[in-house]
Amino acid sequence: QRVALARALVIEPEVLLLDEPLSNLDANLRSEMRDEIRALQQRLGITTIFVTHDQQEALSMSDRIAVMDGGLISELGTPEQLCDAPTSAFTAKFLGARTVLNGSVDNGVFQTKGVRCEGAPDGATKMVLRASRLRLGDAPTGPLSLSGTVTSVNYLGETFEIDLASASGPVRLTIPSDLTAPPAGATASVEALPGAVTFI
Repeated sequence: QRVALARALVIEPEVLLLDEPLSNLDANLRSEMRDEIRALQQRLGITTIFVTHDQQEALSMSDRIAVMDGGLISELGTPEQLCDAPTSAFTAKFLGARTVLNGSVDNGVFQTKGVRCEGAPDGATKMVLRASRLRLGDAPTGPLSLSGTVTSVNYLGETFEIDLASASGPVRLTIPSDLTAPPAGATASVEALPGAVTFI
């Protein structure tokens, strides 16, 4: 990969096209190469188009991201814009663990089967729940009211990935591994940290 990149750069191209250049590398080398390519691109100032299916690569290396769906651009924006306020359900699901629920808004309250959330804008038809900013509790607190049964708990080293069966469908949470994860079969309520809920 390094030799191929050197060959591409030696001709001083106006645009550098990289099509999944890190796909055959192990995790550690992939991370090193990602940092190298980004630093090189910044130093040389070459406009670079980087194709990847890895969301972390896209988010960490890009100034702007085009999310493709069926050969068409679903959404275009900065990593922060696409993560914090996606405008399409496809982008919301694609960029990290997010749950998208369909519903409607009445007097500022988003509602769908078994779920309520205050503070929704008029006309919103979808609520996006960001897995890493959700927590589990014993009773509903704050503007979000959502509960269900834990169906699976997966330990991933730094985090637990938890799936919850709610009345409106499955909901995924990602909590730090220093927190206590409930066992499968437990009933719990979902608490929203700041930035956990957005609307489309």
